[in-house]
Amino acid sequence: MNSVLLKKFGIALTVIGALTACQPVFEDAKNTNAAVEEDSGDTITFGVLAPLSGEAAAYGIPYQHVLEVARGEINTAGGIDGKEVKLVYEDGACEAERANSAVNNLLNIHKVKVVFGGVCSSETLAAAPVTERNQVVLFSSLASSPDITAAGDFVFRNYPSDKAQGEALADNANELELKKVGIITEEQPYTEGIADSFSAVFSGETFNEKFSKDAADFKTQIDKLKALNVDRFFVNAQTPAKAAIIVKQLKELGVQGPLYLNDVAIGSTEEVVAPFAEYLEGSIGAQVPYNDKHAKFTGFSAAYKARTGEDVPYLGYMSPAYDSLFIMKEAIESVGHDPVKIKDYLYTVQGRDGVAGTLSFDENGDPDKSYRHALQKVEGGKAVWVNQ
Repeated sequence: MNSVLLKKFGIALTVIGALTACQPVFEDAKNTNAAVEEDSGDTITFGVLAPLSGEAAAYGIPYQHVLEVARGEINTAGGIDGKEVKLVYEDGACEAERANSAVNNLLNIHKVKVVFGGVCSSETLAAAPVTERNQVVLFSSLASSPDITAAGDFVFRNYPSDKAQGEALADNANELELKKVGIITEEQPYTEGIADSFSAVFSGETFNEKFSKDAADFKTQIDKLKALNVDRFFVNAQTPAKAAIIVKQLKELGVQGPLYLNDVAIGSTEEVVAPFAEYLEGSIGAQVPYNDKHAKFTGFSAAYKARTGEDVPYLGYMSPAYDSLFIMKEAIESVGHDPVKIKDYLYTVQGRDGVAGTLSFDENGDPDKSYRHALQKVEGGKAVWVNQ
C-alpha cells in the first residue's frame, strides 16, 4: 500500500474507533475473501444496500429502478466478460443497525465482492467498517456525509461530500450579506454534515435547531428561530416527507421566504417544490449537475420511464447511480472480479465521462473538486440552475 493509502487507512481506523465508542457495537461479517477467485458459472452478482422501506424509500426505490435499468442495458449488450449481471438487494431503511445487518447478509449469505450503497450516509457509515475488514468494495452514489471521506480504503462514491453543498449555500448567504441563518436539521449524518459545513463558511451567526427522525411537528424549532429574528430559514431534512412538513409549518407560522433548501428538498419537485411553488419562489438549494447532453442520457431516461411510468426523479442522485454499474463493469473487464484489484483500479479513474459528468477519484475515493454542487433556484414550481 502506498503512502497515500497508508495515510487514509490510518485515518479510517481513527474514525472507525470513534464510531465504535459512541454507537452500538455491530457484529462483523466473516472474511469471505480469504482466497479471491474468479466467479464460476455464467453470472456476476453484486450486492445493493438501500432504503427500500420507510420515508427514505422515496429515493431508495428510484435508486433500485435506476440500477435495474443499467443492469438491463449491460446484460443486453453481453454482460460483463460474457457473464450475466445479477443484483441482490438488502433493505438498510436509512438506519445504522438495519444497514449493518443488511451488509452482513450480503457478505455472509450472498458472498458478494462489491456492494453498491448505502443510499443514506447512515447506511454507508454503518456498512463501511464491515466491508473494509473483509476487503469488499463499497460504492455509493448518493451518500454524502463528509465522514465517508475517511471511512476506508475500499470505500468509494461518485457523489461529492456535502461539505461542498454546505459551502455553496454559505457562499450565497455571504454574498447576500445575511447576518443570521436558522437551520432546522434532522439528526442524521447527511444533514448534520450539511449544517456543519454551512456553519464553518458562513460569516454570520448560525442557529441550528435539531430534530429526531421520528419527529412530526416542528413548530417548537420554528418558534425558537423566529424569536432570534433570523434572516433566513434553512430546511435540512433527510427525506422529502419531512421537508414538506417543515415547509408547510413555516408557511402556516408566517415565516417569509425565500428559504434555503438542501438537495433532498429542492430535488423533490412532486413532494416539496411544486406543492409550495408560490411560497418557495426564489428559494435556493444546491445539487450536483448532470450531463443531459451525454449520449446515454436519452436512453437512460426513456428506459426509466418505460419501467416506472414516471420521469427520473432526483437526477443529481440518479445520474451517478446509473453510471456506477458501468464503472464497475469497466473495472472488472480491466482487472477481473477481485475486490483488491477493483479497489486499486478505481483509484486510477481519471476524467471518466458519464451521465453525471466527468469523474476523477481522489486519494480518498471521493470525486475530485471539479465534481461539485451548483446552486439552484425555485422558479415557477421548478428548480432551475443559477448562472448556467
